[in-house]
Amino acid sequence: MSLRRPKPPIRRGSASEEEEEEEEEEEEEGGGGGGGRREVSTHFRNKKKAYLRAKIEELDTNSKIQNIRDLYRGIIDFKKGTNLEVI
Repeated sequence: MSLRRPKPPIRRGSASEEEEEEEEEEEEEGGGGGGGRREVSTHFRNKKKAYLRAKIEELDTNSKIQNIRDLYRGIIDFKKGTNLEVI
């Protein structure tokens, strides 16, 4: 199954052959609007996974060393959605 957009119908007499060729090249290169959305969402999905891995590792470490206060504080901050690394 192809995820590419279907080509628009060819308009007779409205555009020259050179313009049609340029439009086809832009579509093949991904320059036709919205082409970077998938890359951006993949980037942020990977970034979110890395953040969650680090957060789980931090909570796991606090649990193993019996640092209960930091463990619960991390859980509560995570539930609230506050990111203390940014603040």
